[in-house]
Amino acid sequence: MKKLLLYILFLFMIACSTDDEANMLDLPEIETPLHGLRIKQVEGDNTTQYFYHKNGFVDSISFIGENIIAEKFVYNDVNQIIEKRFVSKKASDTNFSIYNTSYFTYNNKKQIIFIKTYNKNNTLASQQSLTYNDDGSLYNPTQIVKDGNLVQQNASQRSTIFTFDTNPNPFFNIYPKAYRVAFYINKNNITSQKTTTPYYTNFYEYQLKYNSENFIIEKINHNNPANSRLSRYYYY
Repeated sequence: MKKLLLYILFLFMIACSTDDEANMLDLPEIETPLHGLRIKQVEGDNTTQYFYHKNGFVDSISFIGENIIAEKFVYNDVNQIIEKRFVSKKASDTNFSIYNTSYFTYNNKKQIIFIKTYNKNNTLASQQSLTYNDDGSLYNPTQIVKDGNLVQQNASQRSTIFTFDTNPNPFFNIYPKAYRVAFYINKNNITSQKTTTPYYTNFYEYQLKYNSENFIIEKINHNNPANSRLSRYYYY
């Protein structure tokens, strides 16, 4: 009888050990930020500041210019962004006029597959379904991604081609991978862009200055009215 009890106990311990190993395999991997400097502030015509969550990824962003904009990111236990809160107002206004909250749904490949956005009245304002190519890039025939960079955008009678350097984009390592892919956060820095339509062609070139770790500290924009002529970058 004693031998039988020991044998049963041995089988029970093996079963528990196997279950524990299986449960450990089922645990989702917790993503951590890529190594490198973290962007703190960008100063140009406007000022944008970045604040960080204890997990190392971006926690919130504030933009101060003609408009005041703030974004807040909410994470789950495996550091996926599951919610983004957005508020905006004119600098001259007292109260924020826009309140949006977006919720993100993931598949078992840790990709964002659905985004629902609600307004301040908690009414569904928009929803978007995302699909992916076999290589993990976002499926969108109008957007061409190569080596982690959005190299071309196509629209009706309009095409924009981008060129890049080989240095790290300071906004690449502050977001989890799924968010970077879904929102086309480039791996490197844009050095030029050319937009072509049947009616005109615009070419903009950016002069970039780097620190000793190859992160941008200054960007000079000679002729693109959509961007500050001079932007300076500061890091933690």
